[in-house]
Amino acid sequence: LVKDTNELIKSDISNAALDELKSSGIQNVHVFGRRGPAQATWTSKELRELLYKIPNVDVMIDENDMKLSRMDEEELELEEKRVNKKCFQLLYDKYIESKTNAGLNCDKKSIAFHFKVTPIESILNEPQNMLKQVVFARNILKGEMGQQKSEMINPIQELRVNLGLCFSSIGSDVDLDGLLNKTVENFEALEMDFLTRGLKNYKGRLFSYENGTECFFDPSSKWNAVYAAGWLKRGAHGIIGTNKWCAEETIESIKQDVSDGIVQSKNGSGSALIDILKMREVQWIDWNGWKRIDEFEVRQGRRVGRPRQKVLHISEMLTIAGQPSL
Repeated sequence: LVKDTNELIKSDISNAALDELKSSGIQNVHVFGRRGPAQATWTSKELRELLYKIPNVDVMIDENDMKLSRMDEEELELEEKRVNKKCFQLLYDKYIESKTNAGLNCDKKSIAFHFKVTPIESILNEPQNMLKQVVFARNILKGEMGQQKSEMINPIQELRVNLGLCFSSIGSDVDLDGLLNKTVENFEALEMDFLTRGLKNYKGRLFSYENGTECFFDPSSKWNAVYAAGWLKRGAHGIIGTNKWCAEETIESIKQDVSDGIVQSKNGSGSALIDILKMREVQWIDWNGWKRIDEFEVRQGRRVGRPRQKVLHISEMLTIAGQPSL
């Protein structure tokens, strides 16, 4: 949002998005988090690029957010939190740098970080009915080390920030009833893991309750094996790369259960999946079709000196892939 569009044009960003950014006039970006910088989930590579690799952009970090509690400090020493520790150090170093340079280059674009806040109200600018301001409540962290959760301070302590546009990205909750009705047969209940907000599972194998007893993959059970990957499996956390090992783990579980005879294929052929997709009138693209789309995008990009020119419409993707639009 604050990167120079002359730099973005060298990337694979779509023309539609690039045109919007060119005319947007965005100057200030605010990033809000419900928990603290010690709990923030990002990679050191992407954070370093955000903090240090975007020219002509000031980064603003509140001094109070850089003050860690004793539990935060101990949490960052955990082996599984080594990335968090590295990222916090990046933030702290940038905070010291920005504090030293305070008051300089006031005409630059800016990115401001706000931690331990929860949005509670949006205020509109009448009569245009456009966003004017967002009200946040300040949070405290409670819970065991490594599992701290945010709670709004009582009584509420407000933070008001003038914003013209707001995007929410705070995870998801699983609609168990909807999931059961659409995808799973013969389940009395799937079990929610209230810590992760995903479905309780063992390496992708979902748990359920039958007659009040927790079970999974009992060959004598009336229900078939059901697996999950992604946020449904592990909760709303992780980056794009996290999905790779997450899916690989689930696939290994399926392969192991088939090998052990716990799960048996009813059809015994990969073509059965194609038959199901056709029966349900699902628009699908196979591997060769995906490669044709990839080659087309790269070819189009080379014509204008870019890594690729993205195809944005599904109907065009299906045409390029050689699949009929069902």
